[in-house]
This record gives sequence, C-alpha cells and structure tokens, in this order.
Amino acid sequence: MKDVVNTGCKVENLDFARDGQAEVNQWKDLPSGSGVKCTFTRASGTDYKCEFVVQSDVNGLCFVDTAKGQALQINKKFNEIKELVKLLGSNTDRNLFFSVDKNAACKIEPISIKNLDIPNAVCVDATKENSIVLESIGNKVQIRAS
Repeated sequence: MKDVVNTGCKVENLDFARDGQAEVNQWKDLPSGSGVKCTFTRASGTDYKCEFVVQSDVNGLCFVDTAKGQALQINKKFNEIKELVKLLGSNTDRNLFFSVDKNAACKIEPISIKNLDIPNAVCVDATKENSIVLESIGNKVQIRAS
C-alpha cells in the first residue's frame, strides 16, 4: 500500500512540475512585458487564465534561485524550505521548494522549472488562494509576487 501512495505522490509532483514548465514555456516566447497572474488553488477547473493545482498536503511553496543566495529572503513561516535551501546552497538546479504537513503521506521533492528568472525569492501560502505574476523578459520568464 505504501508503494501505491508513493507512486501517486510522484505522479502528482511530476504533474505539478509539467504544468509549471508548460506555463513558463507558453509565456517565454511572447513579447517582453507580456504577463499573467497565476493562482494557486486546491482544485482545477477555475476561471483563472493561469492556475496551479496544489496538493492538499502542501502548506506552502517557494521559488528560489539558489545561485543568488536568496535563502535569507525566505520568510520564517517557510523555515523548512529556508533550511533546505541553505543546506543545498548553490549545489542544485532546483528552484521550486515545498513545505508539507508534518504527517503528510507524500514527501514532495524540490523541482526545477527551466527558463525561469527569479530576481527575489517568492513564497506562497498554499493554504489560502494566492497568486504570482509571470512576465516574459525575452528568452526567460520572470516570476514575482502579485
């Protein structure tokens, strides 16, 4: 049974990564300045132009450019992520980190979204409906808090 749960968790994580990468790819080729507000929600099928469906065990997530030393920009509310980013340092290509319930059935690994420019760490409380802004800056997409 545990293997089935772990497989389900990995599939959900891969789906989230695929959806995130698809949004970035969609916006990176548009003219500079083109952008969209993306909302984080628990259920799909909303009327939002850009939505990310977050797993129920996820309390928060942070987009962090580890090469820029952004760990100190992470709010203490996301201390679990902050500590992981500090531990990894610039030795990772991952730029999206998750905070999950302590008793969560799923352990969610950090993922990498390519072509994403992160000038400052952006963290989102996934227990509430929150959003970010994705904006084309040429061959990359810049992310910022909305």
